[in-house]
Amino acid sequence: MSTQVINVPDGTRHAIAADSSRYAINGAEVRSDGNGAAFITATDGRVLAVRRAEGEVGAAGPFVIPGSMLPRRKAGDVITNTDGKLHGLRSKLTDEPIASTFPPCADVIPDVAATAKGGAVKYDRVLTLSAQLLFNLAKAITDGKANDTLRVSLLLPVDPCKPIAVLPSGDDHTDSLGVLMPATGVERQGFVELYATRRDTYQAAVKGGAE
Repeated sequence: MSTQVINVPDGTRHAIAADSSRYAINGAEVRSDGNGAAFITATDGRVLAVRRAEGEVGAAGPFVIPGSMLPRRKAGDVITNTDGKLHGLRSKLTDEPIASTFPPCADVIPDVAATAKGGAVKYDRVLTLSAQLLFNLAKAITDGKANDTLRVSLLLPVDPCKPIAVLPSGDDHTDSLGVLMPATGVERQGFVELYATRRDTYQAAVKGGAE
């Protein structure tokens, strides 16, 4: 009997697909990081979230936790996988891994350290903002409904310390506009290198892990 134990953090469920027809991504993939712990990957086809999680995963192949078992509490949950049977130690929920191939998400993570033709750097601007403030602003200048129609466009300044101009997308809010101040006190140096390192670590785990 083989058992994998993974400490699934809260929040993972927000990146999975809600559409039941997209069966393969209705959950989060768990795979070994090569050092006994794991990476948890979730996507809905438009956003991708990768997190490292503690546990005892070993070298066994990846599996996908159904969205119904992903934690909805701040403390997260400890989920065990014993020979294809999932059990949430805190939620007491049981299920089986999704029997479908998770998409190759590592292929879509941008290579931020790459250069374009002529040697120009493709990613050379870092803008840090509050996701909660952007969400609140988006609701304020639109109809306020938190669904897929809640969309805004950001006009980014050359200077990352200057205000960000925000416009609602679509034709329903022709007189609306917004302004969002960037986060202050954020160290932007080394951001590209840090992202590139995390990307390389994740891709190494994907390429080196059992499929």
